[in-house]
Amino acid sequence: MQKIINRVKAILFNPGTTWDEIKAEATTEKEILQGYLIFIAAIPAVAGFFGSLFNGENFFRALLWAVLFFGFSVAGVWKTAKILDFIAPNFKAERNYLAMLKLSTYAFTPIFLACIFFLIPPIYGFSVLGIYGFYLFWIGLPKLVNCPHNEVLNFNVIGIIVIAITILVIFTLSALISGTSVYYLSF
Repeated sequence: MQKIINRVKAILFNPGTTWDEIKAEATTEKEILQGYLIFIAAIPAVAGFFGSLFNGENFFRALLWAVLFFGFSVAGVWKTAKILDFIAPNFKAERNYLAMLKLSTYAFTPIFLACIFFLIPPIYGFSVLGIYGFYLFWIGLPKLVNCPHNEVLNFNVIGIIVIAITILVIFTLSALISGTSVYYLSF
């Protein structure tokens, strides 16, 4: 757990150096997903579950939302990496799924962390602080992905659009399937 906490602090407060370290790390998809992402993706699910209960939501509906949100979050980060890897050649970038998974996972970190505000319903809106994840993606892409300098801007813009759509899908599907209207004001 200390390793995860150290990585979170590093990516948030020293992203330039941390992206270099992340690029150099020999890791696997399984290590990223099981050793980091599932813990970070659990933050909004747990906070949202308890926040829903504090807000008077039905226990089972809140639990269903939390389970769905967690599952869609992990799947959304994974799918974002797959999409980025798929579109990379359009920007003359090298296809490298593991680099895209690292980029997606760590760029989503502040997005998921900011969802801690789900715990207290009156301050849901502060989850917008997760927008810092877009900045992390912006500076991480040229460090992790071999992409010509003149294509980095285009790839970054499309990548941020992909992340934004993923966030919308996570929130929307979780709310629609669970039958709740929680967090519609957030992000």
